[in-house]
Formats: sequence, C-alpha cells, structure tokens
Amino acid sequence: MHELVVLLGNENSPDGTLSEAAEARCALAADLVECLYETKKITATGAFGDFNVSNRPHALYLEERLLLAGVDRERFLPPILSNGTYFDAIGVLSILNEGTSFKRIHVVTSEFHLERVKRIFGKLLRNYELCFHSAEHPYDYHLDALEKMKIKEFEKRLTDLG
Repeated sequence: MHELVVLLGNENSPDGTLSEAAEARCALAADLVECLYETKKITATGAFGDFNVSNRPHALYLEERLLLAGVDRERFLPPILSNGTYFDAIGVLSILNEGTSFKRIHVVTSEFHLERVKRIFGKLLRNYELCFHSAEHPYDYHLDALEKMKIKEFEKRLTDLG
C-alpha cells in the first residue's frame, strides 16, 4: 500500500442526507481514488455530535456515497469514528501506527476548513508526506465566534503537544 485518502466528515441531516460540503468532499475523494494509481485505501471520518444526530455514524454515510460514486468496497479501511479534526488526525495516526506502509496521505476537506486541517494534521503527522485537497461547494463560509474559539482551543492543544 502506498497512498491513503482520508475523507474528513462534515454534516448530515437526521435522516442521513449529507450536507453540500460533505457531498463535495465525497466527489473529490472518489476522483482522487480513481486517478491516483498508487492509492490502495480510503478511510472516512465522523461519528456523532452536532454534525450528526442520526442513529448511524457519519462516516458510514460517507462510505455509502463513495460506493455510489464507484469506489470499490475493498479499498475501504475501517472508518475513523471521531468527533472533530483533532480526533480525525489521531485516528489516522492510529492507522499508520498499525504497521501500514503508506508513503503519502491525501486529506480531503473543504476550503473553509483547510488551514485548520493543515495545522492539526501537519503537527500530529509531521513524519508523513501529506497532501491536502479542498473541495469546492456552492456557499461561502464565514467563521463565526464559536468556530474561532474552537480554532484557538486546537492551536493551544497543538502547542501543548510540543
């Protein structure tokens, strides 16, 4: 195995319908799996929280969408049942520490989320070659006060890690 695609979750409705941002990320991840010859595996992230109040983990909805887009089931690693970007990165690190031989990690997110993902994944997975991909979606996202507070909290955690 050489390359891993990590599809970061976003939101879904109570009935499991993916948000526009999650749909855009799925489309980009499916395209990456198709065009990256060395890609052997993909994993999706997300469990439960404000972003998912349904009765199934968010990552399973992402996997279903990827299957509909033509990604072979055998390419899937178990999903990372996480609740936030920091825990997404910890889950990926867990996969990498299981003795896998991935040389490059492709992280799929959205433009509004990209800088935070780069900081967190860059810090926690600094010994791996990381490629970041941002999906476009049809709305402009502006950080609200709560989101800015979350970013500061994550930056503090990263600083505390050394």
